Amino acid sequence: MIRHILLFKFNEGVPTEARDEALERLQGLGEQCPTVSYWSVGANTAGSRSAYDIAEVADFIDEAALTEYKEHPAHRELSVHLGMIATWALADYELPPASGS
Repeated sequence: MIRHILLFKFNEGVPTEARDEALERLQGLGEQCPTVSYWSVGANTAGSRSAYDIAEVADFIDEAALTEYKEHPAHRELSVHLGMIATWALADYELPPASGS
């Protein structure tokens, strides 16, 4: 299982309406991409100036599923849009196998 994490920071001067639209579009993206196993998107609640504005966490069964997600038209379109209004930090890592308790 691969965990895919993005942290988005809006560019200076991006209006509230554009930020709200970006959040809404990100929240709906997981439903559009069939290889997503888990999807969570939320607006930052930390008051720190160094905090990012939006966090996205997604899980994929394997690298092939993550690649398919990245190539999905809805993902590509939103990535282009977000690239115009925000920067982001990305981390992907392999989750340890679930323990059979």
